[in-house]
Amino acid sequence: SFTVTNLCTADVNRPIYVAAFLSPVDHYDPNTAVFLTGEVPQGLAAGKSLSFTDNITPDLPANFDPNQTYYLVVNVDNGNQIPESDETNNEAASPVTLLARDVGLSDLVAPSQAATGSSFNVQYTVTVGGTAPLDEQSTDEIYLSSDPQGQNIVQYLAFVNDPLSVGGPDLPLPIGSTYTANVWVTVGSGIADGDYYLVVKATPNFPDSDSSNDAVIQPFHIGGADLTVSDLSVTGDNPTLGQPVTVTWTTQNVGTSDAAAGWFDDIYVSPSPTLDFNAILVGEVAADNPLGV
Repeated sequence: SFTVTNLCTADVNRPIYVAAFLSPVDHYDPNTAVFLTGEVPQGLAAGKSLSFTDNITPDLPANFDPNQTYYLVVNVDNGNQIPESDETNNEAASPVTLLARDVGLSDLVAPSQAATGSSFNVQYTVTVGGTAPLDEQSTDEIYLSSDPQGQNIVQYLAFVNDPLSVGGPDLPLPIGSTYTANVWVTVGSGIADGDYYLVVKATPNFPDSDSSNDAVIQPFHIGGADLTVSDLSVTGDNPTLGQPVTVTWTTQNVGTSDAAAGWFDDIYVSPSPTLDFNAILVGEVAADNPLGV
């Protein structure tokens, strides 16, 4: 709130431009001041005053420093359009404390690759910084990007709006508090195999005091494993029932991603060269290690 007074003996019968700014210095500087609100009264009688009150949510100044003192600067008749007996009292400044919130992300833990249609867990740490507690939700976007800066979004994987939904605490969160988020995501169809970047980005709907810690990014590959069998051979000619034989073969991954451990190579005896209901399972070998491309 502020008051404008006409200290002259003559009325002002023309519009008066009044504006309030947030400034890192105790005067109006067009290079650093952030406009907050303005009024245009259509005149002011001699000796009279006008008071103004407004509730605003200011944008943070460029290069905001939470340790710096800022000022509310009110300027009347900027540019001296109205002839006055004293032009030195057209401005007033008062120091203000800015309570700026900050949401920072770090410690991304996720696989380095996945196939289309597969699901995996994304884990990251959220830290509340700034000079004010976090008292409202901030959306975390999880997506795949084609560039290392995370600007070209290829596919969204998840939106996180509430800390409670990902294993975090309830709001409000005090300054300096942290929590670990765990989000299960699925790679949708329509994305080609290739190299991308997995991005988790905080997108608060309030002024953020530090945008440099809003995202965590890691390289990510989209592609599936493709296991093939070749070079099959059996030792011993015309083995009889109950006689042991040695079977050898080569399993190869010809896909674009590593094959995780845990599959089985099954061995069948079949009356035909194709695997059908007449085939009999006679052996099984577990793959205890992943198989690279």
